[in-house]
Amino acid sequence: MNKIILTALLFCTGLVAVGCEKNYSVEEFKKDKKLMQEWGKKCDKMGPSAFATKNCQNVMQADMELFQEHYRNLAKELRENSKKGNETEK
Repeated sequence: MNKIILTALLFCTGLVAVGCEKNYSVEEFKKDKKLMQEWGKKCDKMGPSAFATKNCQNVMQADMELFQEHYRNLAKELRENSKKGNETEK
């Protein structure tokens, strides 16, 4: 009986601790790489249940947005370099 009560108490304590942690926005994760890496590791350890937490959702969203921004900027740079190359050939 004591084991059941102790297990229930530990479970409830875990829920309260997770429920009380600060939720970071996508913008906060994009601005703070260290925070993003820290939460990325936490979410990786959580496995599929990570999708249930707001911070894991936001860190994944921030990572996707940074990925898209990087490749959008890279494509823009390549187009500009291509135009410069075409102008010098004339």
